Amino acid sequence: MRVGLLDIAAAGALAAALLLPAPTRDIVPLFRNDTSLPALLAEAQADALRTPHDGRAAARLADLLVRARETDWAIAVSAAAAREASPGRWRAMVAASAAFTDRLELAPAYAWADQALKWCDAPGSDCAEMERGRLDMYVTALRAAVESGVDPTKNPKGFEDVVRKAVPLIRLGKPK
Repeated sequence: MRVGLLDIAAAGALAAALLLPAPTRDIVPLFRNDTSLPALLAEAQADALRTPHDGRAAARLADLLVRARETDWAIAVSAAAAREASPGRWRAMVAASAAFTDRLELAPAYAWADQALKWCDAPGSDCAEMERGRLDMYVTALRAAVESGVDPTKNPKGFEDVVRKAVPLIRLGKPK
C-alpha cells in the first residue's frame, strides 16, 4: 500500500478538525431585538427591486437597513437609486445622508442632503412644501455641524449646541 501526498493532506485535515477546540462564541440571530425587521426588510427589498428608480422605495429600504445597523448597504442602495433622475430622487439622497449621519460622517451627510435639497426644488420633483421645509432645516443643521468642526464623537454636547443654535426648535412646556 502506497501513501501519497493527498492521503497525508486528508489525514492532516481530519486531525485538525478533531483536535481544534470547539467554538466558544454563541451564535445569535442578527435581529434578535426586532423580530419584525427581517419581514420588513424583505418587503422593502422586493419593492426596491420591482421599481429600481423609485426614490421612495429606495429610501424605505435604506432606512430599514440603517435600523438594522447595515449603513454600508443603506448607502449603496440609496446611492444607486439617486443616480437616475426621477421625481423621488431626492428621497434616496436624503436616505444616503441619513446613513452617513448615523455613522457620524457629517461631511458626506451634508453633501448628500444639499444635493437632495437641490433636487427637491427641481422641476418635476414630488417634493411637497412641508417636506422641503424639513429638508431645509436638516441641511442647515448639517451645514452648521460641518462648518463648526466639532467632532460629535469627542464633544457630543458641543455638537448638540451647534445644531440647536443653527436650527432652534420651539419647545412647549417646562424645560427638562
